[in-house]
Amino acid sequence: MHLDGLLQVIGEFGTYQRRQYFLVCLVGLYAILPLLATVFLAATPKHHCKLPAEHVARAERVYGNLSHEELLNLSIPWEENGGQLTRSSCKLYPWTRPNQTLTSYNETHSVPSVNETESIACPLGLEYSQDIYTSTVVSEFDLSCGREWMVGASQSAFFVGKVVGDALSGTISDRFGRRPTFLVAVMLSVSVGVVTALSPSMTVYIASLGLQGIITGCVFFSIYTLGMLRRDREINPMFLQLVTN
Repeated sequence: MHLDGLLQVIGEFGTYQRRQYFLVCLVGLYAILPLLATVFLAATPKHHCKLPAEHVARAERVYGNLSHEELLNLSIPWEENGGQLTRSSCKLYPWTRPNQTLTSYNETHSVPSVNETESIACPLGLEYSQDIYTSTVVSEFDLSCGREWMVGASQSAFFVGKVVGDALSGTISDRFGRRPTFLVAVMLSVSVGVVTALSPSMTVYIASLGLQGIITGCVFFSIYTLGMLRRDREINPMFLQLVTN
């Protein structure tokens, strides 16, 4: 018997199959959302060192009222990044340059480079831009300037958890049933998502993503198996006779 003939016997892609396929895709989309959300949750906004008050006070005593841009020119070194000049994200000039020019830095002016002997690490931490993102994990927990590895660690925790969840989902579903497994996993996923959103520290955030990965595996594989099952009344009697014979 050819495949086309077999499909006619067991039933082709009908209304029931379309509905099941739509529901599986809907849940599959939900299962992948925690991973897609990390692209925005862990985005790195533009940032630079916070300007110490003594820098601002002395600059204003020497030069008078200055704009924020002029204060940054006096305090933040410039560096070449990908062929473009950008302000350093993690360095600050100590106030030993009272005669530094206030001209805007561009291709027509000499641009001071980041010099390890002249610049220092940010003493007061970083100031993050809110032009695009009001708040991200990076800005909330200050994951720049040597702490970027924590962002990768959180994403790795999710995938490690997903491997564990994929391995355990079959055993759990066989033991308790796929529908109870799916329903419990969805409720746990929502609860863990709330914990992730309200994480007070990066440790809690990483742990919650790991748990979310485990739960995601149980959610997807349990509903995928349910979607592939056919109700008895949907099975073509000819197919039952063919199988039993």
